[in-house]
Amino acid sequence: MDSLWTMAVCAFVLIMQHLPSAQCTAWPCDFETSDLCGYTQDSTDDLDWTRHSGQTPTSATGPSVDHTLGSGYYVYLETSVGSPGDAARLVSALFPVSSVPYCLRFYYHMFGDSSMGTLNVYIRKQGILGAPVWTVTGNQGNAWQFGHAQLDGSSSFNVVFEAVRGNGFRGDIAIDDVTVSDECDPITTTVLPTTTPYPLASPNCTFEVSSICGYRQDIHDSAQWTWHQGHTDTGGTGPDFDHTLGTALGHYMYFEASNIDPGETARLLSPTLPIIPSSSSHTSYCLTFWYHMYGLHIGTLIVNRKGSGGSEIPVWSLFDEQGNAWRQGQLPLDGTAESAVVFEAVRGSSYRGDIAIDDVHVIPYTGQCELIPASAMVPSPSSPTITIQSSSTRAYLSTPRTLSSVTTTTGQPTTAMSTETPSAIVTIATGQSSTPGRIPSTTTTSVPPTPAITAQSPNTRTYLSTSGLLPIATTKWQSTSISTESTIATGPSWTTSRP
Repeated sequence: MDSLWTMAVCAFVLIMQHLPSAQCTAWPCDFETSDLCGYTQDSTDDLDWTRHSGQTPTSATGPSVDHTLGSGYYVYLETSVGSPGDAARLVSALFPVSSVPYCLRFYYHMFGDSSMGTLNVYIRKQGILGAPVWTVTGNQGNAWQFGHAQLDGSSSFNVVFEAVRGNGFRGDIAIDDVTVSDECDPITTTVLPTTTPYPLASPNCTFEVSSICGYRQDIHDSAQWTWHQGHTDTGGTGPDFDHTLGTALGHYMYFEASNIDPGETARLLSPTLPIIPSSSSHTSYCLTFWYHMYGLHIGTLIVNRKGSGGSEIPVWSLFDEQGNAWRQGQLPLDGTAESAVVFEAVRGSSYRGDIAIDDVHVIPYTGQCELIPASAMVPSPSSPTITIQSSSTRAYLSTPRTLSSVTTTTGQPTTAMSTETPSAIVTIATGQSSTPGRIPSTTTTSVPPTPAITAQSPNTRTYLSTSGLLPIATTKWQSTSISTESTIATGPSWTTSRP
């Protein structure tokens, strides 16, 4: 009884004072009082949030009632003023350090036409916003929607809600019933069905809905991404829970490395990213996502930018085990032409190589968008290529479906071959002649992952891993160093263990 009384008093004090306190575990705000619960306007932004009751002034946009009472107050961005890309930021009071993560819960309303902008949530530490911890873009329908995010409490921080104006005046953005808690119990809300205004075709996705926001499997790959919750099926690899909720109730996408061969790939394609309007001050997108790469034989996670014409450029690549934790990835994307994002997972050398992604967000470039981690940088097209000093050499890339070949002559560079796979295999056939369609006696070698051997065509790399299964052989051999300082085996012929 005493604990219940204490909690009641705590809640009353919070409602009256609207300031975080280390003695309480939840800080709610319903905007029913004019002080905004201690939230303040950011003086460095372009526009302001407005506390309002009832319908917003512009028709066919904004809520008609608040979320708390149906007759109360909320805060919103009025988009009949300002210019495209202008932002309004609402900043909370300072939250104290916590040994456990905080959980943010809130309701948002984004109803209007196709010019609807973006709602971002940040945590600001020592005056620095960093990357958004939650974001959504576009018209979400004429209804209040539920949003939530887990917040790092290892140091004190402010919660920042940022509404970014779209290209037109029918793009009002509102929030209500914001709660921050240091107790992250499972969220018991019902998962939204596919008939709701959830962004079914949006590159921004938490993967909490089975429609996975319009992402789709590539029909030309050799494996699949799986929508999943809880631990993956194989021990010693994969996440235990998703990143969005941090519980076994949440969902994420992952690549199951069991029952497939090394080098096989799964490709997940995002909905199309539209061209950023020329009237906008931005020409680029900033892509953030969370990845999990835990296991003894993790392969490679690659992010490609796929143009509307089908051309594809790798823009982010990471291989090998990264620890049993969700980690953030980030990179800039060109917004001057339509494109899609492709997440490509490549299987490593064994079944303990599950790769997962969650919480993908793409927003117009509004500031610094650095590459995270720095080790995910894709080598530039100026990297060296292989030159094989032989009068007649034919290089074979062996896959379960195709057999491609490239013929070189003395002094001529081959078509460059690139891989991020820790132990990719290349088979080189030597001799005076070779019959097309048949594999002559071979020499097998492992090409180390660095230095990368990069395609000569501008901004393009060819991956051995995307072609499918690579041949595997174990043999003794002597080495000859070549122009890239990579090593290729020479000498008598050996036969691979499978074609």
